Amino acid sequence: SQQKVFEFFLKFWKVIRKKYQVVNDQPDRDDRSPFADIDAEFMIGSPRGVFAVSRDLSVMEFAQYAAIGSGEKYAYGALHAQYKSKRTAEQIARAAVDAAVHFEQSCGGSTDVIILRAR
Repeated sequence: SQQKVFEFFLKFWKVIRKKYQVVNDQPDRDDRSPFADIDAEFMIGSPRGVFAVSRDLSVMEFAQYAAIGSGEKYAYGALHAQYKSKRTAEQIARAAVDAAVHFEQSCGGSTDVIILRAR
Protein backbone atom coordinates (compact mmCIF):
# COMPACT_ATOMS: atom_id res chain seq x y z
CA SER A 1 0.00 0.00 0.00
CA GLN A 2 1.05 3.62 -0.33
CA GLN A 3 1.25 3.87 3.46
CA LYS A 4 3.64 0.91 3.70
CA VAL A 5 5.82 2.36 0.92
CA PHE A 6 5.92 5.67 2.80
CA GLU A 7 6.93 3.93 6.03
CA PHE A 8 9.62 1.95 4.19
CA PHE A 9 10.94 5.08 2.52
CA LEU A 10 11.35 6.96 5.80
CA LYS A 11 13.64 4.15 7.03
CA PHE A 12 15.41 3.91 3.66
CA TRP A 13 16.02 7.67 3.60
CA LYS A 14 17.91 7.54 6.90
CA VAL A 15 20.38 5.07 5.34
CA ILE A 16 20.88 6.64 1.91
CA ARG A 17 21.28 10.22 3.08
CA LYS A 18 24.60 9.30 4.70
CA LYS A 19 26.06 7.62 1.60
CA TYR A 20 24.58 9.25 -1.48
CA GLN A 21 24.09 12.73 -2.84
CA VAL A 22 20.33 12.48 -3.21
CA VAL A 23 19.71 14.91 -0.41
CA ASN A 24 20.47 18.60 0.00
CA ASP A 25 23.13 19.57 2.49
CA GLN A 26 21.22 21.79 4.84
CA PRO A 27 23.16 22.63 8.00
CA ASP A 28 21.31 23.17 11.26
CA ARG A 29 18.54 20.81 10.22
CA ASP A 30 17.14 17.98 12.25
CA ASP A 31 18.76 14.79 10.89
CA ARG A 32 15.68 12.78 11.74
CA SER A 33 13.36 14.54 9.28
CA PRO A 34 13.48 14.03 5.48
CA PHE A 35 11.09 16.89 4.73
CA ALA A 36 12.45 19.44 2.24
CA ASP A 37 15.71 17.50 2.19
CA ILE A 38 15.28 15.13 -0.75
CA ASP A 39 16.82 16.18 -4.05
CA ALA A 40 15.64 13.21 -6.13
CA GLU A 41 12.66 11.06 -6.99
CA PHE A 42 12.57 7.35 -6.31
CA MET A 43 10.79 4.42 -7.90
CA ILE A 44 10.06 1.44 -5.68
CA GLY A 45 8.89 -1.92 -6.97
CA SER A 46 7.27 -4.53 -4.81
CA PRO A 47 5.26 -7.68 -5.44
CA ARG A 48 2.15 -5.53 -4.93
CA GLY A 49 2.99 -2.81 -7.44
CA VAL A 50 5.22 0.00 -8.60
CA PHE A 51 5.34 3.22 -6.60
CA ALA A 52 7.10 6.57 -6.89
CA VAL A 53 8.18 8.73 -3.99
CA SER A 54 8.46 12.39 -4.98
CA ARG A 55 10.60 15.15 -3.52
CA ASP A 56 7.71 16.19 -1.29
CA LEU A 57 7.42 12.59 0.01
CA SER A 58 4.10 11.99 -1.72
CA VAL A 59 3.66 8.37 -2.80
CA MET A 60 1.97 7.48 -6.07
CA GLU A 61 1.05 4.00 -7.27
CA PHE A 62 1.30 3.18 -10.97
CA ALA A 63 -1.23 0.91 -12.65
CA GLN A 64 0.54 -0.17 -15.86
CA TYR A 65 3.88 1.58 -16.29
CA ALA A 66 5.86 4.36 -14.71
CA ALA A 67 8.37 7.06 -15.54
CA ILE A 68 10.05 9.69 -13.39
CA GLY A 69 12.53 12.44 -14.10
CA SER A 70 12.95 15.33 -16.48
CA GLY A 71 12.13 13.26 -19.59
CA GLU A 72 9.12 11.48 -18.13
CA LYS A 73 6.62 13.12 -20.52
CA TYR A 74 8.47 11.71 -23.52
CA ALA A 75 8.95 8.35 -21.83
CA TYR A 76 5.21 8.16 -21.09
CA GLY A 77 4.45 8.80 -24.76
CA ALA A 78 6.69 5.93 -25.82
CA LEU A 79 5.31 3.66 -23.08
CA HIS A 80 1.72 4.43 -24.06
CA ALA A 81 2.40 3.88 -27.75
CA GLN A 82 4.10 0.51 -27.22
CA TYR A 83 2.45 -0.93 -24.11
CA LYS A 84 0.11 -3.29 -25.96
CA SER A 85 2.65 -4.24 -28.62
CA LYS A 86 4.36 -7.61 -28.84
CA ARG A 87 7.68 -6.12 -27.76
CA THR A 88 9.35 -7.33 -24.57
CA ALA A 89 9.30 -5.30 -21.37
CA GLU A 90 12.99 -4.55 -21.86
CA GLN A 91 12.47 -3.31 -25.43
CA ILE A 92 9.63 -1.05 -24.32
CA ALA A 93 11.65 0.30 -21.38
CA ARG A 94 14.63 1.03 -23.62
CA ALA A 95 12.40 2.79 -26.18
CA ALA A 96 10.94 4.96 -23.40
CA VAL A 97 14.37 5.98 -22.12
CA ASP A 98 15.63 6.56 -25.67
CA ALA A 99 12.68 8.88 -26.36
CA ALA A 100 13.35 10.83 -23.16
CA VAL A 101 17.06 11.19 -23.95
CA HIS A 102 16.35 12.21 -27.54
CA PHE A 103 13.76 14.89 -26.80
CA GLU A 104 14.73 16.24 -23.35
CA GLN A 105 17.98 18.18 -23.35
CA SER A 106 18.68 17.56 -19.66
CA CYS A 107 18.53 13.75 -20.11
CA GLY A 108 21.51 11.71 -21.12
CA GLY A 109 23.95 9.04 -20.19
CA SER A 110 23.89 5.32 -20.55
CA THR A 111 20.89 3.10 -19.94
CA ASP A 112 20.86 0.05 -17.72
CA VAL A 113 17.74 -2.11 -17.73
CA ILE A 114 17.43 -4.42 -14.76
CA ILE A 115 14.63 -6.96 -14.74
CA LEU A 116 13.42 -8.09 -11.36
CA ARG A 117 11.24 -11.13 -11.08
CA ALA A 118 8.71 -11.46 -8.29
CA ARG A 119 9.19 -14.53 -6.13
